[in-house]
Amino acid sequence: MKLQKPKDIKQAIFLCIAFLILFSSYSVNIWKVSDENMFLFFERQPEGLVVGRIAKAAHDGIFSYGGLTGLNYTEYLKTDSLGISTMSEEYSRNLSIQHDLYLTNSPLPNKFVAYKSQTGGQAILYSVIQKISPFGNLGNLRLFKGLNAALVALCFVLFIGWVYRNYGGTSSIITLFLLLISPWINNFAHNLWWALWSFYIPFITMLLLFEKKHNFKDKISNNKILIYLFLAVFAKCFFTGFEFITSTLIAAMCPIVYYYILEQKSFRSFIGFAFKAGITMVIAVLAEMLVLIMQIRSLEGSFSDGINHILVSYTKRATYGIIEQSETYGEILQKYFQGNVFDLGFLPQTEFKFYFGVFFLIICLFGVAIYFISKQLNQADKMKNLALISTTLFSVLSPLSWFIIFKQHASEHPHMDYIVWYMPTLLFGFIVIGQGISLIVAKVRGSHNKPDVLS
Repeated sequence: MKLQKPKDIKQAIFLCIAFLILFSSYSVNIWKVSDENMFLFFERQPEGLVVGRIAKAAHDGIFSYGGLTGLNYTEYLKTDSLGISTMSEEYSRNLSIQHDLYLTNSPLPNKFVAYKSQTGGQAILYSVIQKISPFGNLGNLRLFKGLNAALVALCFVLFIGWVYRNYGGTSSIITLFLLLISPWINNFAHNLWWALWSFYIPFITMLLLFEKKHNFKDKISNNKILIYLFLAVFAKCFFTGFEFITSTLIAAMCPIVYYYILEQKSFRSFIGFAFKAGITMVIAVLAEMLVLIMQIRSLEGSFSDGINHILVSYTKRATYGIIEQSETYGEILQKYFQGNVFDLGFLPQTEFKFYFGVFFLIICLFGVAIYFISKQLNQADKMKNLALISTTLFSVLSPLSWFIIFKQHASEHPHMDYIVWYMPTLLFGFIVIGQGISLIVAKVRGSHNKPDVLS
């Protein structure tokens, strides 16, 4: 698309600045959004599975052990059906040394235990880059971290660009600011295991495709959108498996909700396309499961081993731990509503917490303000704001699906599962706050036109 002066040039400059701001935070924590120790060591042990795979690939080839992530270990480890050691202390110790083995270029132990619950596409990607990289292992690890941070920043810049085009400069600046000061995103964005960008591939793909279809109705068909959706969901599952899978899939449905409301299409047509999109995503997930089964077969020798692994893995994540802990759904939701949204590294450490529940209440208040102010706007702006409020409400299903369906994981991993609030409920919530402020300022000034500071 050709830039049209001066508005498109301003947008391009703004998005480049936004990328640099986010990238510098995700790569080196330059703005101290996160506590430094938390930023450097967040989920370091799971990241060891990626580093262990990269180290193994350098010695035995990219697709050794089926290309699966895992760890190089020096002592005997007894593992369960998921490929996870039942000797937790020994397993953790071996995980913690994977970085040292790689960075010091030490001779690898002759034993490798694969983690069989995801394909490990992120590690395969880094292993391929390693083959052509001119750097040593320290330089490579910095390269991988930088690439990972850049991809996360790119995803959010694409989202901010959409906000800019549809809700103006004020809303996009506020959205950028709230994204920037979100420590949960900052921590995940630095981690090689999580490859946070992969979780947003389906959502961003659908958001941009529907925007294009809305603006250029003859440029893209529904069938083409479904093809892209299949590829996007398959890519997510290839890179990071089925982690937070329900949240990812529901997030991909949010743009459908938004544009069907914006264009005032019939409920019947919405259900029809949503059903097709749902089937497409299920097929993509099944296709990736087949890839994983083939990887496990290359290790274990039979398809049944791969199928059994997936079934046992789902059962454990959905029910196993919750039975032991007897934690109710209400207790789980209470835990996640009481998490700290802004545990910022540049602020003095205190016992004060800004609860997610309180933040959602603020979003609701701005949503109510938008609703009433929109009654005084023209039809196009009114529908745009209604679509935003409705989609934000719908998006709550995304994190709730994870807390409810995968209750075991939510129960046992409160140190990280808060991230699903951003897939994409809080992203839309940030827009609601930005748009609410923009409309309130316009009303105070006596104008119903949004003040766009970048226009």
